[in-house]
Amino acid sequence: MRKPAGNWDEAAKAAREELGGEIACKFLGVAKRAELPEPGEHQPGATVLLPGGGSRMAHLLCAHIDGDTWLCHRGSFEDGKLNETDPLNYHDLVAA
Repeated sequence: MRKPAGNWDEAAKAAREELGGEIACKFLGVAKRAELPEPGEHQPGATVLLPGGGSRMAHLLCAHIDGDTWLCHRGSFEDGKLNETDPLNYHDLVAA
C-alpha cells in the first residue's frame, strides 16, 4: 500500500487506484485524547470478562446500549491468531 499523500485529493486518488471504485476523503476533525478507564469502571475502552467457548474471555466495552447491556468486542481472529489487518471487525461485535 502506498504512503499517504500530502493532501486529501491525492489520498483519495491513491485509494481509488489501490482499491478501485469511487472514494472521497473529507476532513472531519482531530480525535480527542482519551483517558483510559479505571479498573472495574464501566465505560467505553474498559475490559470485562464474559463467558465464551467454555471459558471467560476479555471483551472491550465499545458502546453502552441500555441498562447493563453493552456492545462488546473480543477481537477478530484468523487461524487462532489476532487478525493483524482487521483486529476489530464489526462482524465480531456482540451485545452483552
